[in-house]
Amino acid sequence: FLVPINLEQILGYTDVVKNPMDFGTNITKVTRDKYRSLDDFTNDVRLVTSNAKLFNCPGIPYHTEAEKLE
Repeated sequence: FLVPINLEQILGYTDVVKNPMDFGTNITKVTRDKYRSLDDFTNDVRLVTSNAKLFNCPGIPYHTEAEKLE
């Protein structure tokens, strides 16, 4: 969840996930003052977990951890 998905290693990711997001990108956007509102930030954080659940089936550790973060 901390770094962008390596699209060369995770084939088909962009076929399923249309708006990739990770917490590292969240941090960068905060430090560069890229968020216009708290809602924009919150939406990006939620996007990390929703993407993880969308791409990974229930029972897969990434799906499970995303549920815990929510």
